[in-house]
Amino acid sequence: MRMCVLHSRYNSKINSGENLIAELQQNYLHDSTFTVSFIYLDNLPKESNFFRKYFLVTLNVLFSIEAITKVSKAHRKNKFEVFLIHNLFPNFGLCFFFYLKLIRVPYILVLHNFRYRCLSGAHELSGKPCFKCSNTKFGLHGFFNKCFKGSYFKSLFMLLFRGLTRLYIKSSKSIICLSNYAKAQLTTTPGLVKTINVNVIPNFLPSSARKRVNGYEFKTILFAGRLETSKGIENLLDCWFKSELRLNDWKLLICGTGELANFVEKIAETTTSLEFLGLISHEEVIDVLKVTTFSVVPSIGTENCPTTIIESFSQSVPVIGPNTGSIDEMITAKNGLKFDNNLKDLDRVFNQIVNMKSSEYLCFEAYETWIANYSPNSVIPKLFHVIQESVTKTVENHPNKD
Repeated sequence: MRMCVLHSRYNSKINSGENLIAELQQNYLHDSTFTVSFIYLDNLPKESNFFRKYFLVTLNVLFSIEAITKVSKAHRKNKFEVFLIHNLFPNFGLCFFFYLKLIRVPYILVLHNFRYRCLSGAHELSGKPCFKCSNTKFGLHGFFNKCFKGSYFKSLFMLLFRGLTRLYIKSSKSIICLSNYAKAQLTTTPGLVKTINVNVIPNFLPSSARKRVNGYEFKTILFAGRLETSKGIENLLDCWFKSELRLNDWKLLICGTGELANFVEKIAETTTSLEFLGLISHEEVIDVLKVTTFSVVPSIGTENCPTTIIESFSQSVPVIGPNTGSIDEMITAKNGLKFDNNLKDLDRVFNQIVNMKSSEYLCFEAYETWIANYSPNSVIPKLFHVIQESVTKTVENHPNKD
């Protein structure tokens, strides 16, 4: 079967889980009965001038010239039977949508975030959960509150793309959601999903690690992700400096980049209980996890199957996270520690860790969770089935299609 994976690739300065998952899917599917091509385009042009950059982005959204040129050339050569689309923005825009209609090749859309409901993609506004745009047709609340990167201009731009994403969703042969929570959000959004097939297939990661017995000797907690308000990094630091952990020789490790990177770096320079590692690769994150007791995902908004949690489970590292969104699905009392999405309860969890003598059981279950739910052997057969089913249904509906 001939298929093509399409992805608008995030900036190389961002350690993107979407970039990693798109590439992994290509590699693992290619090893099965698929012949897989991978076409990726940078999601923002390498242009320093703000207005010129967004003029070029607008052209991409409307006319999709580069995407249509590359994909049509590859399609003429390979005769693809299905497309698997990851990040749409901004290269796979309006004209590319009509191009897919024209060639009558089915596409499967992977929803990595909630931008079809929320401009920020995470149901978060000013450091608090927000769902005001979720069930509205136009999402104007997000525009008036500058929900996308604090800019009216960028929020307007994302508002238009929100509508375009909904267009892709309605016409997709199949949708892949990364969690049951994400599927529930999609299927309860008014006027969006009718008869399409919605599947739950989580992200996955390979691992060569062996099951770890315990991690308490390391006395370290790791935060790995984008350094911005929606990820809860400010709340995490507030709790850390109030907790008893740092007074008991524990250390907080922070890796990543983002708008708050300089803020975190300056704080790290003032204390020995906090170490800032900066932006590191996926492979380096795995190395750090090997000497980590817990990882923490204190996101304020609703995450959608974070790769950080899967990285942790694959290395037998239990995870601390809020009881919200998809994170609540991934973390249980057996493989981690959960808190209500507020500072007081995160502080409670930190104090609980001080009184624990071992994380042996949590480590064991974290690795077992990875094997059962987030390993290639668990996920790839499900993805294979969805792709085959989409192609089969298309052939049945268009038996004379060339």
